Amino acid sequence: MANRLNPTATRLALAAASLGIATAIAEAGLRGSYPTLPSLAALHDRPDLMQPFLVEAGQRRRDDRVCDQVVREPRGRDVSYGSAEPVRTLWFVGDSMTSGMGVEPGQEWPAQLAQRLQDRTQGQVVVRNLALPGVGYCEVLRRAHSELQFGRPDLVFIALFADDLESRALLARDGRLVGLPHTIESDALRWAARRSYAVNLGWFAMAGRPEGPVRFIDGPGRAAFQRNVAALTDKVRALGAEPVVVLMEPVGAASCADALAADPTHRCGWMADDLSLMATLLDEVGVEAIDTRGLWSSQSIQPSPSERDAAMAIHPDGAGHAAFAEHLLDRLGPEATAHSHTGGTGDVADRR
Repeated sequence: MANRLNPTATRLALAAASLGIATAIAEAGLRGSYPTLPSLAALHDRPDLMQPFLVEAGQRRRDDRVCDQVVREPRGRDVSYGSAEPVRTLWFVGDSMTSGMGVEPGQEWPAQLAQRLQDRTQGQVVVRNLALPGVGYCEVLRRAHSELQFGRPDLVFIALFADDLESRALLARDGRLVGLPHTIESDALRWAARRSYAVNLGWFAMAGRPEGPVRFIDGPGRAAFQRNVAALTDKVRALGAEPVVVLMEPVGAASCADALAADPTHRCGWMADDLSLMATLLDEVGVEAIDTRGLWSSQSIQPSPSERDAAMAIHPDGAGHAAFAEHLLDRLGPEATAHSHTGGTGDVADRR
């Protein structure tokens, strides 16, 4: 007797084929209607803003909320202050504020802090500054994870600036909400929503909307921040070093015009909100941080010369970096800088 197809199997196969064809047609239609992924359509004329959220050909699925990816080569170069025992090794990760944008080399606060510590202890202080301008918190943490393969510091300063959550935010442009698919918690859904217009539109239509300002950090984004910062501080301690988390505000935060400070879409407004959020999130998971908000205004610190006419200046001048270093050193106390070891590696350039 000839084999006969199971009617149920036939119907299922036809239904699957029909669904596949309908999905392909819908995908093609959406690609013809939208200039880019639907949730990013408001940014279609700003490729510089969209680029981090697009997927290159052949890119594999990965959890881009994880900030512990490492590289194989060291990125830092050690600079030494003094030469006597004991030796203290300090590493710094952060963005443009920590790298010293706007001031001369050697005026940045990590260098100023090292010089002051050397003056107080008369021991050698070795600095490795891994800061990189323009990065968000995740890249800040990645640089620390990577470099811990190539040395053992005594202290690791993790400097978090007021705009470090920016790449994790939902925002609006010209009144149109933008949805960043890398903030999706589900690994599989995030992978699909970064590649398929249909999946992206479905997710964007169902995603939660802010009740207040159009710019906000969603729940998964907040949890990722907490998880990633806590993971690095735990790792640093497990290696016998001491993490020092520092929260930093723009030097012009207190001098913003009232109207701009009240505007949640202007950096005068959202940077203050984000920094407050970071402080709250770290406190919720028990990560201690040195909160330096208010320091600039309390000491009448001036912006770097190139930013003195800006609506809100970001970087302080050399005197501001010096005041910041002094403030941090006083906040650290002697117990944080008393221990030392010789695990650091790398080229040392003696500048004192």
